[in-house]
Amino acid sequence: MSSSSAYFGNGNFEFVHNRSNRALYQNMHNAITATELWNWLRDYSPSNGFMLSSVPEIKRIDNKMREDPISGNHSGSSYGCMMRNMHFIAKNGYEAFETEYIKQNTPIRIQRTVEPTQEETTQAQEILYPPEPPQ
Repeated sequence: MSSSSAYFGNGNFEFVHNRSNRALYQNMHNAITATELWNWLRDYSPSNGFMLSSVPEIKRIDNKMREDPISGNHSGSSYGCMMRNMHFIAKNGYEAFETEYIKQNTPIRIQRTVEPTQEETTQAQEILYPPEPPQ
């Protein structure tokens, strides 16, 4: 594996737990890799966003993506967001994207700093373990 392919990643997106989103990421990543446009994407700065871009390189990526039926699942918005993510990978690397993705998609655990009152504990127990109905 060359250093540039390691930088742009393997395109598996195994850290994306939603299968549909993972497939869309893989489709776009594979299209950019197949068209050999990672370096171009790194330096490209769309003036009106990716969704409205009409440069030939974007058209090449689009055409390659459309070879896979999964590409039809993109909305205009998802396409623009995913291209921004690919742009991030082109500029910062796959590992940096993985780190950022995990950080932004991991639920925050709120730690309680005050013990529950007896009333809160009783209410929770009644919800979790309702009393048996009289027979």
